[in-house]
Amino acid sequence: MEQAFQCKVFNQYGSREIPNIACECRHGNQHVFTDMVYLESLKIDNEDRLIITSLTNRVMPFIRYEIGDSGRLKEGNCACGSPFPMMEMGLCRSNDIIKTRSGKSIYPSYFIHLLDGLADIQQYQFIQSEPDKITLNLVSPSGLSSEAMSSLRARVRRDVDENMVLEINRVDEIKRTISGKHRFVISQPTRSSAWP
Repeated sequence: MEQAFQCKVFNQYGSREIPNIACECRHGNQHVFTDMVYLESLKIDNEDRLIITSLTNRVMPFIRYEIGDSGRLKEGNCACGSPFPMMEMGLCRSNDIIKTRSGKSIYPSYFIHLLDGLADIQQYQFIQSEPDKITLNLVSPSGLSSEAMSSLRARVRRDVDENMVLEINRVDEIKRTISGKHRFVISQPTRSSAWP
């Protein structure tokens, strides 16, 4: 991007739930927008996890929300002179990235848009528990036609991996996480799997 537009590109950190969390300065540090969020870093399962409270959403507040990203707050001042504190990122929702046996990474947005245009789907969730298998759980009163299922499987083999198996299950309900979040894509590597 910098080469194409002949200008410096700055990284901004945010999410669909809380869009403005931090932004990179000209010295490469991420500064937390403390006027918009209260950011904490807590050690959870031996990992520094980011916990966010939104200060701007008065309709549906997120209070001490574990966003799924890892990172930590940094001490000290930045040479840019910004009064906002610094942070550094670890992994961004790494458990939502699908990885193939060959090491290819597929971001969740691919799967979210895979069902575009299909009617009568109330909820869905893609789960990868093995390197060569993805399960699609659907809450759908009428279900998918055999043609739609064949098309989805062919697209996954074409775009993700030719050996990837897509299992499609019709379920009554997809449970939310303990924080109330619906995860559309989940990667659950097992110890026995040959995960890249």
